[in-house]
Amino acid sequence: MKVLAIVNGNGSIHTLRPEIEQFIELHELGIDVDICIQKESVYTPIIEENGINRVGTFPDNKRDKETTAQIRQLLIKNKYDIVHVLNRISIACTLKAVKGLPTKVVTYRGAFGLYWHDPSAYENALNPRVDKVICVCKSIENDIRKQLFFKKEKAITVNKGHRMEWYKDIVASDRKKFNLSEDDFVIACSANNRKSKGIPVLLDAIDLLPPDNNIHILLIGSGMDTSYYQDKISKNKNKDRIHVLGFRDDALPIVKMSDIIMQTSIKHEGLSRSTIEGMALGCVPVVTDAGGNPELVINNECGLVVPQNDPQAMIDAILQLYKSPSKMQELKEAAYDRIKDNFTVRKTAEETLAVYKNLLT
Repeated sequence: MKVLAIVNGNGSIHTLRPEIEQFIELHELGIDVDICIQKESVYTPIIEENGINRVGTFPDNKRDKETTAQIRQLLIKNKYDIVHVLNRISIACTLKAVKGLPTKVVTYRGAFGLYWHDPSAYENALNPRVDKVICVCKSIENDIRKQLFFKKEKAITVNKGHRMEWYKDIVASDRKKFNLSEDDFVIACSANNRKSKGIPVLLDAIDLLPPDNNIHILLIGSGMDTSYYQDKISKNKNKDRIHVLGFRDDALPIVKMSDIIMQTSIKHEGLSRSTIEGMALGCVPVVTDAGGNPELVINNECGLVVPQNDPQAMIDAILQLYKSPSKMQELKEAAYDRIKDNFTVRKTAEETLAVYKNLLT
């Protein structure tokens, strides 16, 4: 079996790992994998050190004729059985490159928002030339199946895997840098400001905090410096407990120094990477019931799941954990084990390989 993976290598090692490591693991399982990725990517030397060929590059945009022609030449020359593409740019170019070729096309979907009435969806998973859509969670799989008129079974769930060793050397930030003490109860919310992330609901929840406690919330991510948020925070009864940190290169050390990782999405959420990272770093997850969150966090077993858009439910969950150190410790250990045992790179690679074999039989 020969596989060509087309991967966008722009970004830090931290952001690229879950996508690229699955192909390194497939190589370890004996699959002949080549990867199209930018030569300057931080992951290129890692790929080559693991004995994987870097062939070609990643397209600049969906109309990149030069890279599309390059992908087609690679498919013809190397006779790949499968081409596995991971984002909308590479999918659009690959669908042009495979015309008339027998190569099976596997794509990836990690977010909601694909609709049958949107023409751009046919440059993506809804294109009849796509043989399998690997979805990051069951909620997205079900959503895509609703958009497919035929072959609904081509959508399938394979969770992204992680390695616990990625997180073992992360050193927690010094709380004093953020005017926090070791006795403070710290909640980290790591999310860029988008409507779907539900940050205003979280701020409304913090406004409900009773007096005489030492609960603090850290907002990590870009887009929190707008006049809307500044005004909303300034009117919050507990504004002194709200710490807007913005985009941070040291987000993981900050999360590791926290007690809770908070995920407050409304309506749509895939499989939150920040929640997985928080669980791997020793935080207890508190998430809403949006999208794939309940698939990741089993309520009262490895974290708490609350109704979306419900500030009172959020603050009740926070206070439940704040008042029960034993419950915190129990859920913290269970959250770590949940990632260690169920969201591994090896499991992702094995399930992806099963998808490949099914396509070729």
